[in-house]
Amino acid sequence: LADSYADVYGEYAQYDFDLARWFSMDRDLPRALYSSFALTHGTFGLSLEYKDYERFAFSTLNNPPPLIREHESYLLNRDTHEMLADDETGAQVELSYGFPGGQMLTGNYTTYRRRGNPGRSDDMRSWELFLQADIPLGSQVDGQLFADYNRDRSFNDEHRRTLGANAEWALFHWAWHGDLQFQDVNRRFGRERLPYRNLYLTLGLERSPSRSWSVILQRSTDELERGADVSGTTYWWGGNLNWELRDGRNLNLFAGKRRPGLACTGGTCYEVLGFEGLEMRLVSRVF
Repeated sequence: LADSYADVYGEYAQYDFDLARWFSMDRDLPRALYSSFALTHGTFGLSLEYKDYERFAFSTLNNPPPLIREHESYLLNRDTHEMLADDETGAQVELSYGFPGGQMLTGNYTTYRRRGNPGRSDDMRSWELFLQADIPLGSQVDGQLFADYNRDRSFNDEHRRTLGANAEWALFHWAWHGDLQFQDVNRRFGRERLPYRNLYLTLGLERSPSRSWSVILQRSTDELERGADVSGTTYWWGGNLNWELRDGRNLNLFAGKRRPGLACTGGTCYEVLGFEGLEMRLVSRVF
């Protein structure tokens, strides 16, 4: 078809190669299967992915594809799924459609299952549904809305609902931007319920291409948060200044209180340490 493109890809790997069991998916065999299909037709896009991994976590630097959508949202990236390459199956499907006015709709559904003993009695199934609308308002204003629902049973039973909206207004060499996100989490440990809510707000101004200023507010009612306030509601305020200097140097100033916890991208997470005070970073690029 005209204006269409399709791509099919697949990989199969086996540890301790055995020709008699080549391409076997037995549970007692260390192996990995990954496959994908992508289709575009005009402004319509479709992608399908599937994974089946069994005892295939040999290195933290060379894990197989996680099949987890990489979100831009701060709250979604604080608590994303960490893949277990030793025992996990899953699939991901994403649809997108672009309109003549520049608007874009995106929908993503991801599901995975962690298996324990033979049988399905102790399987842990989780899934996530993500919807996003990109809405340009004229030539100077860009807006975005998103909604996400996540059911995660990897470690404890959690239902997470997240809503967000952000906008950017470009005027000459200046750009104003705002980002508001809200998250409601229903967390369970057995029969005990410990629900909480998160709020994230940032307002910023950027002078192209070298300077930016922003103010960040976070609020949480999570009683298990490190450094949580005894009142049950914890606030984090902060201000950030970033300045691109000459000769590849960058100056960053932060003043306020930074929230601790995980920051995740595509299934890879790292720990962000809590901080309160004034911080200055100077980065020099040699090459």
